[in-house]
Amino acid sequence: MIVRLCDFANGKLAPDVYLPPVVRAVVIHFMAGYDHYFADGNGRTARALFYWSMLHEGYWLSQYVTISKSV
Repeated sequence: MIVRLCDFANGKLAPDVYLPPVVRAVVIHFMAGYDHYFADGNGRTARALFYWSMLHEGYWLSQYVTISKSV
């Protein structure tokens, strides 16, 4: 499943179909959190993938958002 998620994130699954970059980032975030690939840190990993996808598509403002904050 993680291989398919990586292929989706890199646009290798159905490259001829247009999917808005923000929607792609949201789906990546949801699937990483939903599948729970790790015992701990799934939320931070999902957010990191979301930010990576947004930066990869040119949404430069997402570089200023923190992945996790101290309480």
